[in-house]
Amino acid sequence: MVPGVSITVKNADTAFARGVKTNQSGQYSIASLSAGPYEMRAQAPGFRILVLKTVVATGAVTTVDLHLQVGDQKETVTVDTAAPQVEYQRHAVDQVVGRQQIQQLPLNGRSFLQLAFLAPGVVISANYQVDYNRAQDVSVLG
Repeated sequence: MVPGVSITVKNADTAFARGVKTNQSGQYSIASLSAGPYEMRAQAPGFRILVLKTVVATGAVTTVDLHLQVGDQKETVTVDTAAPQVEYQRHAVDQVVGRQQIQQLPLNGRSFLQLAFLAPGVVISANYQVDYNRAQDVSVLG
């Protein structure tokens, strides 16, 4: 673990970039990145510059372990990576319905409640109370 490593994350589609440094334990966290392909650049004195390519998915935690190699900063190591299909840090039931899926669904009336039925564990029932602002109840996993 190397403290004080400068890490720059750049979105390949939008060129949005953000930089952080590793803490005393060599750990780092970059929160609230939008989904898409990213290029990470890590550099520290006495180590080669490391360039990684990764993908951030919606609703997922992307973990990238950096392995710096001792050498001159003029040397660059480029690594192409793929996002893992299994999340090891989070255990949840969730679902993301994209715009293309919504446009292709045969929905009657395009109601958001019909889209809610696509997610696992969603139950929609009529509200029998005399409350005009709440005509239906939506319950997710209980």
